[in-house]
Amino acid sequence: MIGDLSAHQCTLTIEFPVDLENSVGNYLCDVDGNMYLDTVQNISSRALGYNQPEMLELSMSRRMATLATNRTALGLYPPKDWSELV
Repeated sequence: MIGDLSAHQCTLTIEFPVDLENSVGNYLCDVDGNMYLDTVQNISSRALGYNQPEMLELSMSRRMATLATNRTALGLYPPKDWSELV
């Protein structure tokens, strides 16, 4: 996989490719099917872990699709319901 990816980007910093679809909770799956206890959670940006059912459900909503595809500069142009979302 890294060989294929190197045609599109620099791959010198890649530790190991991950399989996000098969990662769950605090366990990260690599492309070979090995499961790792992810103790750093992407430097704490994945505090809820991988593939949490509630987050997956939210991601399928029209509201999330609108926010993800129309992300604005939040400091300058927050959406009308931003205070409710925060």
